[in-house]
Amino acid sequence: MGKINAMEREQLDELVLKLVEAAADRGDDHVRIYSCGPTVYDYPHVGHLRTAVVIDVLRRWLEAGHGVKSTLVSNLTDIDDKIVQRAIRDGVDWRQLGTKYGREYDKALEALDVSLPDVQPIASGWVHEMGELIQRLLNRGHAYIGSDGSIWFSVASLDSYGSLTRQAGQSTSSTEAKASLTADDESHAKRDPRDFALWKRASGDDLKLGSYWNLVEYAHCPDGSFPELSSDSGVTEWEEECPDSREHGERCVVHGYSIPGRPGWHTECVAMSLGVLGDGFDLHAGGVDLRFPHHENELAQAAATGHEFAENWLHVGWVTRGGEKMSKSKGNGLSAEDAIIFPGPWATRYLLLSAKPTSPLELPDGPALRAPDKTRKRILDLAAAERELYLSAGLMTGDDDESIALRGSYAQSGHEATGRPAADSETAAIITMRREELESRFAEAMDAMATPEALAVLHAAIDLLGDAIKTGDAALAHEAMGTLSKQLNVLGLDPSSKAYVEHYGPIAENGDRRSTGESKWIEAASETIRACRADRRWEASDAVRSVAIAAGYQVHINRDDVQISK
Repeated sequence: MGKINAMEREQLDELVLKLVEAAADRGDDHVRIYSCGPTVYDYPHVGHLRTAVVIDVLRRWLEAGHGVKSTLVSNLTDIDDKIVQRAIRDGVDWRQLGTKYGREYDKALEALDVSLPDVQPIASGWVHEMGELIQRLLNRGHAYIGSDGSIWFSVASLDSYGSLTRQAGQSTSSTEAKASLTADDESHAKRDPRDFALWKRASGDDLKLGSYWNLVEYAHCPDGSFPELSSDSGVTEWEEECPDSREHGERCVVHGYSIPGRPGWHTECVAMSLGVLGDGFDLHAGGVDLRFPHHENELAQAAATGHEFAENWLHVGWVTRGGEKMSKSKGNGLSAEDAIIFPGPWATRYLLLSAKPTSPLELPDGPALRAPDKTRKRILDLAAAERELYLSAGLMTGDDDESIALRGSYAQSGHEATGRPAADSETAAIITMRREELESRFAEAMDAMATPEALAVLHAAIDLLGDAIKTGDAALAHEAMGTLSKQLNVLGLDPSSKAYVEHYGPIAENGDRRSTGESKWIEAASETIRACRADRRWEASDAVRSVAIAAGYQVHINRDDVQISK
């Protein structure tokens, strides 16, 4: 798994225009997007952030390039086996874990200048709606109660199952299906290996932690039968005759039951996406590893209950290291917290956009991680030079507070706003032509969500700004700066944005942030090494130390004291 077929790549190339057309057809210039969020049982790593960054860029371009606004719903899953296991291990309330790591995830997004979702539903707050969905599936014959008291979706009951991954009608012999089997799939309590849990009966750990709900349901069984449950199923059941049995002239039995447990993962996103966005929302996004079985199972539940689900899908490729998917269990993860320290939030976001969204992204090691930061510094230097040129030409005429302060600062420095000569007409024409071509190329790249091509255009726009500044023509340079600024805003790479200023420090008058940012990085790296050593996370400590050394710093560690210097 992990590869996207040609048809889905074509859909990515057409995605932006499909969304724009959908908004135009409705006449509301607005699209609805759902993106599967993380299971919040631990600190996020960089791989968890890629989908959010891609969706953020998509939303920015829809509005900047096409005037289409969007509503983004992205959940946090706080009901999961991993959360229960972590809560037991740490001896804490499972709700505290969800709250803590949910905040860490949001904090990482904000550091990378990603706008938080408009709506961020928490799974544990939607259990009632999930129960109603399960009841409808039971009533329609698409679900059943297993011998262990859990409720399962019957894959065989839905002819269209497998339509998303183009394996409709196939059994689990398909490679993708086999690769995606989980512990649930090995349960002997279900009828078919493909069936998946809608409601998982509470385990001893759930009962101990209180991480369960009582699902009280009624199900109509035409043949009057009820599944044979194991003695320890924990299900309370009863049956009664339907009120209209005599009217129909045949026996009709209603079974009732109360099952302590919690919803299955695949049910959560169906209830939340349809509950917030309604039927036929425009886009469902998530990592490529969610394509099967998670998204396939979501689509199945929606179809089985008569709902129109997502009109378009976007599956974002893995972040890999050493050719393998980034994973804590494999020890090749780079935590979001560490990435924000080194290579820094700007470089991290840049790297996450450096491969096409549906393709795997191999994250480099060591100094190569920080290579994009040279681009950030060059942008700052050129922006400062352009502003100086603009001021000196007397073109800074705005009456906003920033413009007034800049003019005042410039006057106090002993300079005068003396006009600069315009570039000769031939040079000006060439630069203008280059600028217009870059604007066209950027729009073409973004309409195809081809972020590597968009970054290549961005670098060309940086070069163009440098050339425009060299002409001494303030108006020409200002136009080039405007083009660059628009591209930076769309990609979320504007160094002057609040998120980056908070991390690197305020821009000095000459546009240089290096001393402030470097100082902050040294402080954060030192604290990270101390914390890792205190937790006996020696490998993590050594990794940060190696990065600092590779970046040209000296690292001195003496027991609890860590000193990093040039």
